[in-house]
Amino acid sequence: MTTPARFPLAPSRAPSGSRTWAFLLAVLALAACVLPAGAAARIDEAARARAHEVLARARAEARAASGGAKACALSAAAKVAAIPGFAAEAGTTGGLGGPTLTVTSDADYGRGSPPIAGSLRAVVAEAARRRGPTTIVFDPALTGRTISLQAAIRPPDDTTLDGGCTGVTLIAPAEIPLIMLPGRRNVVVAGLTLRKYPYEGENKGRADGRDFRDCITVTGAFDRLAVIHNDFETCGDGEIDITSGVGRPMPPAGIGRVTIAYNRFGRHDKAMLFGTDGCGGAPAAGGGCPNYADPAARPLEPLYRMTLAGNFFEWAGQRQPRAFGRVLLHEVDNLFAFEPYDRGDGRAGATYATFASDGALVLAESNLFLGVPAAGRRPMGLSTTTTPGASVPRNESEAAIRAEGNVAVADEVVDQNRPHLVPAVRYGGARPIAPLDLRALGARAAMACIIARAGPAGTADWPAGACRR
Repeated sequence: MTTPARFPLAPSRAPSGSRTWAFLLAVLALAACVLPAGAAARIDEAARARAHEVLARARAEARAASGGAKACALSAAAKVAAIPGFAAEAGTTGGLGGPTLTVTSDADYGRGSPPIAGSLRAVVAEAARRRGPTTIVFDPALTGRTISLQAAIRPPDDTTLDGGCTGVTLIAPAEIPLIMLPGRRNVVVAGLTLRKYPYEGENKGRADGRDFRDCITVTGAFDRLAVIHNDFETCGDGEIDITSGVGRPMPPAGIGRVTIAYNRFGRHDKAMLFGTDGCGGAPAAGGGCPNYADPAARPLEPLYRMTLAGNFFEWAGQRQPRAFGRVLLHEVDNLFAFEPYDRGDGRAGATYATFASDGALVLAESNLFLGVPAAGRRPMGLSTTTTPGASVPRNESEAAIRAEGNVAVADEVVDQNRPHLVPAVRYGGARPIAPLDLRALGARAAMACIIARAGPAGTADWPAGACRR
């Protein structure tokens, strides 16, 4: 297990080295990610108050440091140039070079109803008919408005969907996905706020028959996707789920490149899935995934590659993300603030930041982990099936994790496992990512840097004063 740097939550009240903080983890029912019926989280309320206080102070510092250029005001070309990681390496451009279509109405219409001119749905349909690069923006008259969707929006290939500086919100009932990207190529989603109407309880297998869906769903043989500077909260199922799909064929190698960067992921239960359904083998043989418990086992070529960079996870419960199967995850410069999420019915799900399994490869660099303790266990910041204290779903094998330069703010577990199996990530042809120096900045200043850059109103670059490079 790696030993990340640790900083006290409040310098005037530094916790002693003997204090062990903990998180609520589901043990008997993690496969469903839920506690037994009627269970309630036993949270250390004093520790939670301290954690929330330090994050509030970091937010105040972020407001003071966020006076520079806003990402939402950049030109379309500048926004593409600012995309980091795998999506940049793959040459993601979205709708750059094509016409710009403008959404002028906050109305929506359902199947069988006549189209509403200027609505988001009508504009997306027009982009699909054009069969070429298209940028979709929102009229400034829609600033601060909410678009209530009756069904998912499905942007076509070679599209940029950009909320700009309008602060437009997309919302729907929990059982309706907001944006679906099945097998899409070269799509950029930026500057949007995504929500579901209020709901409570488990997201699947509900007595009322409502099967909750994600805010953004990505499946199949996708490639060149970038989700940047958005704001997610209370999304029903996942805030973003990126999977091959249960029972579907494995996607081909050489594609599946995606960047999730500079977003805010607010209060929610299950933030993000990232994985393949098995590794191309028979289910009875573990889906063909490598078993790293065997010293001779070697990773399979990743089918999906994700850069998770500069995101602010603000009190999500779990899956930040949950990575599994033939994937390579590079998470860098993220702030993971996590605590048990009350589903509104007195129950909470499992609680952790990043968990990886079934042969996944994870390179974690310069991330901050801030957990709220519960149930007498240390908070699980970064873990796999072999991590002491982790609650492990049935029949899942370990992942390979390499962790470098991360900060555990309050004794969070930040684990490594077979780090020699994790490849270096260099992003050939794309601007390299220079991780923040968290030790030089200090925990609160580093948090402020990440908060200031995250979300639709985030800064276009790291604030120069607060984020010394």
